[in-house]
Amino acid sequence: MIIILFFFNLDKEFEIVYVVQGQGLFSVQTNQYIAKEGDIVIIPPEVLHSIKQLNNNEVEYFNILFDFNLLENKNSYCYEKYFKGIYDHTQILPTYLQKEQELNKLITPHLQYLISKRKEKYSTGELMVKSNLYAILYYLVQHGKNTNDTYLKLEKNYSKIKNVLYHVQEHYAEVITVDNAAMLINYSASYFSKLFRELTGTSFTQYLKDYRLEIAADKLITTEKTITEISQETG
Repeated sequence: MIIILFFFNLDKEFEIVYVVQGQGLFSVQTNQYIAKEGDIVIIPPEVLHSIKQLNNNEVEYFNILFDFNLLENKNSYCYEKYFKGIYDHTQILPTYLQKEQELNKLITPHLQYLISKRKEKYSTGELMVKSNLYAILYYLVQHGKNTNDTYLKLEKNYSKIKNVLYHVQEHYAEVITVDNAAMLINYSASYFSKLFRELTGTSFTQYLKDYRLEIAADKLITTEKTITEISQETG
């Protein structure tokens, strides 16, 4: 995938991004990384993240998304021991793996196998796909660590902002003011605005505008609707 600009988003799946060429500015929670060819970015479920254009550079990357249920039932021993902490954010995994790092070198062959199989709609290699995902998670978990009080406080703030972002995803065509958004999480408009900018690097008003433009651009490409119709549907 080649990308110019991608705004803050939330996914319920575990995501692994492998940069093929170019470079881009990757944000995961409050951390930012300039990822280049061969670098890997790890994005746990429901973590605020974005990819943005860096100057005039484009970035080509593959992203692999999957739900832990693909590998383990939520009631299984392995899920409880290894995956639950990742999903509920009580265990922190390495986020940015540069090409020259040893952990990157361990994971890359498994990612390359998965990428090589991406176009196969029907395959007898499901076990190999799962085995490579298990191997990747094995190496990541080995380098994980438990959360601390500072992270938990940050996570609490992020959970509030997530609720606002989910609301935007469902109601972007409606009128949504800063006051409306702040009321959703019982914050004052001033405190909400300050917190939103601290956690995302942009204002809520700008985020809403950018999100609507992203939806509108997608509709222009994927539907036959007029610009007027799309503008009415996207607020």
